[in-house]
Amino acid sequence: MSANPIQPVAQSGTYGPGGQALPGRTPTRAIVLWLFVAVLFDLLPWHDMRGIPDLVSLAVLFWAIHESRRVNVGSAFFLGLLMDAANGVLIGQHALAYSVLAYGGIVLSRRVLGFGLWAQAVHVVLLLLLNQILLLILGMAAGGTFPGWSYFIGCLSAAALWPVLSLLHQLGEQAREHPTTPH
Repeated sequence: MSANPIQPVAQSGTYGPGGQALPGRTPTRAIVLWLFVAVLFDLLPWHDMRGIPDLVSLAVLFWAIHESRRVNVGSAFFLGLLMDAANGVLIGQHALAYSVLAYGGIVLSRRVLGFGLWAQAVHVVLLLLLNQILLLILGMAAGGTFPGWSYFIGCLSAAALWPVLSLLHQLGEQAREHPTTPH
């Protein structure tokens, strides 16, 4: 009987038999950390300030485009429910908007990733604008008032962060693919 040359992959699916990261896969803990930081950022008391990006929507879109099997419509819905409960708004408002955003990111992922960083940012601003419009419509349907056109500035600031997040992601991938060995 010969030994099986194929060894099982680690439980998370991110690491190979030797404990090395699989190419092109972001570790699950990194994704969870990014989403956790985004939620913490959005929970800070600056909801009435204009120009502050919705980092949860940006993180959902980023990971739906880059890792759609792990951050998908279901996880976007869960994060939306979390933000709805935390913000004290109509339950399901952010959940629906984030789910639509994740779906759009998943559907357009190949197209978006085929462009350079600034062209990607243009696609991102349009998807985030759709997200903000949906949140606005749902909020107004629940009895809210129109907050003014400055409400949409956060989409621009979030899209401006896209190239930075993409470069950080690329640096992380390069570090995993070419680890430095201790001397």
